[in-house]
Amino acid sequence: MILCLALAAAQWLEAFNSYKEVYKRLGIDLPRSFENIGSASQYLDQVRREPCDGVAFLGLASLMESAGYPRESATSIETYNRNCSFSEEMSQLAYAAYLRIGDNRAAINVASELINFDPASYDYRFMRGNAYEQSKNLQEGHNQPFCLLLPNEIQLSHGRLSPIEVADALAAAKL
Repeated sequence: MILCLALAAAQWLEAFNSYKEVYKRLGIDLPRSFENIGSASQYLDQVRREPCDGVAFLGLASLMESAGYPRESATSIETYNRNCSFSEEMSQLAYAAYLRIGDNRAAINVASELINFDPASYDYRFMRGNAYEQSKNLQEGHNQPFCLLLPNEIQLSHGRLSPIEVADALAAAKL
């Protein structure tokens, strides 16, 4: 009887979770115990009032990650990027979280979004290549377009450059 009452009380409390709508909007589900960790309830309150507050959202995502919810952190960052404004800093956190939990396909997608945001960044191409390597899908990684920036010229390749071709191009540019 007591166990039934405790279970009913827990279900009743969960039904009246004041942050349920925030979690739903972010596309995640966290236990109520998360709200008691650090400043979680303050961040959740702020994000509930101002869904696109980047400072509060970054704090919330970082707290989720450190509390052991890396997938929820990364998923909520992707939602923030879609619904509010794209954040390179937060996207890098999402990439790292996905890579940490072995969701290489999601890490590749985040790295690709970063490349679309800043096509000249070699760091983001390296991140995507690293995710392909982690996924053991080297063939797909080799088929990705990349950009080799050389002084006074830009060479764009949509196929594969062999290491010898890269070395030749660097030698020709005297790098």
